[in-house]
Amino acid sequence: MVNLKLWMFFIFLIFSASIYTQEKYLIYFIDKGISLTSFHKNSTQYKTAEKLLSQKSIERRKKKMGTDYISEADVPVYEPYINQLSSTGAKIYNRLKWFNAVSVKATEDQIKKIQNFSFIEKIEKVKIFNYKNPYVSEQYENYQIKNGLKKTSGAIDYGYSINQLELSDVPIVHQNGINGQGILIGLLDTGFRWRGNPALSGRNVISEYDFVFQDTITADELSDYSGQDSHGTNVFSIAGGLWEGNIIGPAYGADFILAKTEDVRSETRLEEDNYAAALEWMEAAGVDITSSSLGYSIFDNASENYSYSDMNGNTSICTKAAEFAFQRGVLTITSAGNEGGSSWNYITAPADGFNTIAVGAVTNTNQIASFSSKGPTSDGRIKPDITAQGVGVYHATNSGMLSSGNGTSYSAPIVAGIAAQMLSVYPDLDNIQLRKLIQHSGDNYDTPDNVYGYGLLSAKRLLNHPVIIFGRGGLHVKKIFLDENGVKNETVKLYIKSNDVFTEITPQLESGKIHWYSLGSLNENEQIEFYYEYSDMLNNLKRSPAEGYYSYINYYQNIVSVESNNSSNNNIKNYFLSQNYPNPFNPRTIIGYRLLNSEYTTLKIYNMLGQEIAVLVDKVQPAGYYEVDFDASNLSSGVYFYRIEAGSFIQAKKMVFLK
Repeated sequence: MVNLKLWMFFIFLIFSASIYTQEKYLIYFIDKGISLTSFHKNSTQYKTAEKLLSQKSIERRKKKMGTDYISEADVPVYEPYINQLSSTGAKIYNRLKWFNAVSVKATEDQIKKIQNFSFIEKIEKVKIFNYKNPYVSEQYENYQIKNGLKKTSGAIDYGYSINQLELSDVPIVHQNGINGQGILIGLLDTGFRWRGNPALSGRNVISEYDFVFQDTITADELSDYSGQDSHGTNVFSIAGGLWEGNIIGPAYGADFILAKTEDVRSETRLEEDNYAAALEWMEAAGVDITSSSLGYSIFDNASENYSYSDMNGNTSICTKAAEFAFQRGVLTITSAGNEGGSSWNYITAPADGFNTIAVGAVTNTNQIASFSSKGPTSDGRIKPDITAQGVGVYHATNSGMLSSGNGTSYSAPIVAGIAAQMLSVYPDLDNIQLRKLIQHSGDNYDTPDNVYGYGLLSAKRLLNHPVIIFGRGGLHVKKIFLDENGVKNETVKLYIKSNDVFTEITPQLESGKIHWYSLGSLNENEQIEFYYEYSDMLNNLKRSPAEGYYSYINYYQNIVSVESNNSSNNNIKNYFLSQNYPNPFNPRTIIGYRLLNSEYTTLKIYNMLGQEIAVLVDKVQPAGYYEVDFDASNLSSGVYFYRIEAGSFIQAKKMVFLK
């Protein structure tokens, strides 16, 4: 009898030889076959774009974009253009509507014909080379075991994953019944062997797709490099595994959508094309959070390498694709990279994205891992954004065993799982506020740097943070209380400052754990100061935030932020100018800063020529945290600088306005 696998492999070799003279290309079109004036809500193109989105995607977009949740970028690539490419014999691979491009496999003669088509904007060649190992060396072997391993916390047996979860305060969140339920997480990686896996077979995978071989099998196939699905399987188990006594992920109750985008036989820009196609697919399916444990900087072909100057948030395809997804309401998370200490050293794409959360790696004693990529971006922004354990992280393997490994690949899914926990409690939370709250929940928030970013993420600190939700009757302030001693819900009181006096309010209780109060409508630039008091189950009276601190709501049109800061200067650690958010923006953005002492403060906007174009602050301000709204409606798209001067503190940052 003929060996079936051998026969299939023989057929594959014959097929490969028949297309040997073909190469991979990205082909960009000049338009989508329509004019800007013909695109509107009643147009055929608009309706076609909308039909491609799930209802979940539409609802998520509405949170972020309001009623204008469809743009020309969502219109599919013009099919007559694709048909003309196909008529040359070129094989079409991915259709990238956000980029108005397709990837093809074609010969030189076919490309010469395509170049003559009037609708072609540009053509980029993509080559495939040999496999190289993308994993971090096991320089911290048995790190956790040597440092004392615990196995349980409360009623859940976390097995070997206890340290990586306790470091980020995940168990107390689980003990309150919060495990990411109802949230759709998208994972982009090398492949996933989850069926039959003891940690993953019970997870709810709503869909999976292989963008390398264009099929629905994300586990290893005949033509794969053996074990390709290993890395993605590891990552999946870290984010959402459920194998009691061995490994549990923060978001084991979430839903998942899986994309195989990496071909580990090579490291080429073709895989960025797969990445972009996967993000478009996930976004249309209604994904809430995406997480990728991969990065691009150095390719097999040295002529394709990125330079550090390309890590500017606006060069690589994968970075721009993640930003497109964020603009549509998706929280995008990625590993910072494992280049620390190498000749590259810096974060890799798509971690350079303006809004993508780049995750660095720390040990289980919260020391930065030597391999964790550093910031800043080439245009000066702080990276990474946040950290989690990335050394000695336990995971399930593609063979159904238990192992541990190192890398920012393994810290990113921990952060994604924690983000899903937060979003499961507050499903109406938009991704701008969630991103800012994640940064605010790092242990280095007061003094962010380019090693730790905003610091180690705490799930407890994140979930304990009050949030503002747009709902019926205006803005609602909502909060849950995670306390090791439990909370007597009937004792919760909210104190809101009005006319220099705090008024006591009893908030309403929702779902047995969410305390909420309607603020109604707020005035533009209005700031509200508040705090909570409650009793735990041992009758200890507690305050949130702690004594001497207050929470502040800042409201600028449809952008809301919540900060918790000391109203005196006793615990403010340093002066600080934050990166504006959102960034890029259109037309409004928020700039935050912190003063250590009462200072005469100026905050000004400059163009690229150094010309002053706006003065946002010009007065004496007491110590504290401030946020200022900047409206760029009357400006042209481009790069601008904002500069603060408060006493001896002087700092400037860059921002991007895109109409």
